[in-house]
Amino acid sequence: MAAEDLPLKWVTPDETAAEFLARQFRESVSTGLPFLDKHVKLRPGHLLEIIGPAGTAKTEILTEIAANIMTKAAAATAAAAGGQTEEQEHVVVIDCDGKFDTLKLLQLVTGRLPPSAVATQSLQQLGTALERFHLFRCFSSMELLLAINSLPSYLAQLQGRCRLLLVDNISAYVWHDRAAAASSSGSHNLTSSAAAAPPYTPGFQGPVAAAAAAGLSAQRVQAAAAALLTELSQVWRLPVVVSKQAGVSLEERHDGPPRLVQRELMTLPWQNAVTHRLLLAPVMMPGQALQQLAAKGPAATELMMQWQAQGNTAPIERCAVTANATISC
Repeated sequence: MAAEDLPLKWVTPDETAAEFLARQFRESVSTGLPFLDKHVKLRPGHLLEIIGPAGTAKTEILTEIAANIMTKAAAATAAAAGGQTEEQEHVVVIDCDGKFDTLKLLQLVTGRLPPSAVATQSLQQLGTALERFHLFRCFSSMELLLAINSLPSYLAQLQGRCRLLLVDNISAYVWHDRAAAASSSGSHNLTSSAAAAPPYTPGFQGPVAAAAAAGLSAQRVQAAAAALLTELSQVWRLPVVVSKQAGVSLEERHDGPPRLVQRELMTLPWQNAVTHRLLLAPVMMPGQALQQLAAKGPAATELMMQWQAQGNTAPIERCAVTANATISC
């Protein structure tokens, strides 16, 4: 190539305006939950954090999102069989605390299938939906980093058809990592000594390799997870939705409406990686909510919900979680 052609190649556009608009429409992901979709259409580069204490339906929200994506995949296959072409969608879930209920997911997917498929006991669409679901279970920070580190090769096998990455309870190992760091260093300092650092693990790349080589403190684990999840979202063109168990309380303010505030457990690198937040808090005390459910069966536990994104805070909304974990707002 001639030297005078290099500047011309540099200014050649990567895509036309029509291709850009088509990609923007194709890459937006609908969760199927109106109280989420009305605030944002998830796109590549988005990291949505769903925050709340125990019992605020965080895992149930992720389960419903996964069921909606899987059901759309089954519908796409049925449409393709009828002569229509539509991209089949996969969803990947990383379960950090063993609370992601696959039986509940199966019940939700079955309930969303067309009545004709259920009546004829046809398992084809159900099997198609289940083929689009991919579950990783982790039991430590090391396993979490290994799972995230293996995702690029795993996503390559899906040939770009994964639409969403869900992580259930990203804060599951925070206190364990802090306690391990304190016991190894003799203090509550999050940094561990070089002698306590684990050996380098082959296969680690980028920030994950740095965290493994320097020692898996809570700060390094969260920084590596944030960096790699951000890179995955951008390179593989899929948004990330994570749940995080943390205390959330209602703060009354004299200069404005009340707002929900969280007790932040994660370090600054993780906080900076998050683009959107959904805060959840029970309207009633947890003990009262459980008594209400036990006494009235299908009665709902009422939650407060507030959306935060890019420095903007939406008004507090109310939603209800019934005894069978159905969410309505």
